[in-house]
Amino acid sequence: MQDLLHWAHKLALYGLVKLGCVYNFDYMKKLLQILRENRLEKGISQEYLAGKLGVSSSTISRWESKGNFPSTDKLFEHASFLDLSCYDVLALLANEQPKLVGRIEISAYNKATFNRLIDLLLKEGGNDIDFTKTHLT
Repeated sequence: MQDLLHWAHKLALYGLVKLGCVYNFDYMKKLLQILRENRLEKGISQEYLAGKLGVSSSTISRWESKGNFPSTDKLFEHASFLDLSCYDVLALLANEQPKLVGRIEISAYNKATFNRLIDLLLKEGGNDIDFTKTHLT
């Protein structure tokens, strides 16, 4: 994945393609959080960073706290200024395992009820639910 991102970014730098991005909002929020934490660790103010990126300090504030997202070019410039690689951070986030937030055990005493419950959970939860089905007799 990282090689593909490098390749696409190089094409954009040479003006051969214009990068658009369908953001995964969770990844983007995490990436911006990492950039913010890194900026703070290095003691860099929002005003200083804004001057280096050619944006206002209120823009940096919106990126870091209000969920507004920078353009792809500004995102790479932002990370580069902080000596970070968006490629590495995004690859790390993409491989991150989701954290379990809860577990429910349901006992069904009727096969039809059991199947309806599974169907409802799949319909409502989709990709956010892992199932361990145990059929007894």
